[in-house]
Amino acid sequence: TSRLFGQKPLTGQLAQTATSSGEALGDSSVNFGTVAHYGDSIAPPCMVKLICLAACGLFYANSTAVLAWAFQRMNSALMPTLSEMIFIGLIIGGVYLPMPISLWLTRKVAYRKAHYAGLLLFGFFLLAGQMIIILSQHLWPEQCFPLLVARLLQGMGSGVLFQLRFMLASLST
Repeated sequence: TSRLFGQKPLTGQLAQTATSSGEALGDSSVNFGTVAHYGDSIAPPCMVKLICLAACGLFYANSTAVLAWAFQRMNSALMPTLSEMIFIGLIIGGVYLPMPISLWLTRKVAYRKAHYAGLLLFGFFLLAGQMIIILSQHLWPEQCFPLLVARLLQGMGSGVLFQLRFMLASLST
């Protein structure tokens, strides 16, 4: 490695990290650097890629599922009131509001159990939101509040996007 990098690798001692101006940023026992590829990158396993693409597609298909209803309501003959416009905005963006909680919860579940548990959590939130929509349309067809609750619950699975990115990045180079 000394021929490649021009210096002897640091082993058993702390590496001093410095900025371009020369001032020290702190001690680190881990050396970070740039990976140079002298060939093709290593792709993650095909099944992992397919699962990640399917989960990402499900999330985005679910997040756009209410767009037809929202745009139909906004473009109706009667001009929607300010409160209706706010409600429509919450319905459209409702899946992204609980993202900080979802990120925390997805990280905790994936750290404690495994990545498949994080994916199962996403599937649970997606399925539970869809069940609320189905039941509310059957029991209370004129009520829109259960739709908002379902969207917020589905948003609890939005942390899956960051989990998928981490999974793909950690399994490939």
